[in-house]
Amino acid sequence: MLETKIGITLKIKTLILPSLFKRSYSKLALIKRVKVKINIITMKALYKYITEGYSGAGIIITYKDEVLFQLRKHPLSWAFIGGGYDKAKDNSLLDTAIRELYEESGIKINKEEIDKNPIHSLGFGKYKWILYHISLKNRPTINGDKEYSNEYIKYKWVKINNYRQELNNREKKHYPLYFFVSYQMKELKRRIIFS
Repeated sequence: MLETKIGITLKIKTLILPSLFKRSYSKLALIKRVKVKINIITMKALYKYITEGYSGAGIIITYKDEVLFQLRKHPLSWAFIGGGYDKAKDNSLLDTAIRELYEESGIKINKEEIDKNPIHSLGFGKYKWILYHISLKNRPTINGDKEYSNEYIKYKWVKINNYRQELNNREKKHYPLYFFVSYQMKELKRRIIFS
């Protein structure tokens, strides 16, 4: 396989996998047409990304007027709980979301309680990501499996309508939002208003 370093310009009419970018991802969430210059990428890495892909799912947990955020280690950013599809453990991406939630936070939920209409669904080539939502009646205790503690730093409940300020103001250091979180929060607010 050719390992030549190349510069590529992509014109894409829909959203694309944000890990290809090195800028603020939340600003890209609603863009319909993106022109991105990707510098210094190997043909091998590009080939692997397109052919092998990635499938995963996550879940937004809400309780009354609050939403649960996770400060992830890689990349260091605020996100919702989620992770990769595991053929040995999961029958669907919904199963992935439920499993990841339990492994990382210790929160157990029933499949029937989850909104089956995802907050966000993204597909590009062999990449697929789905984000589900559940509204809980009781605020759960967070006690994740220590085996998975290398994936996150901590959790934080914040007000849905003021999430950015609360995430920024309570921290000594500012951490960015993970890919598409701004878009996902807009969709969550829209659903809450119309429910």
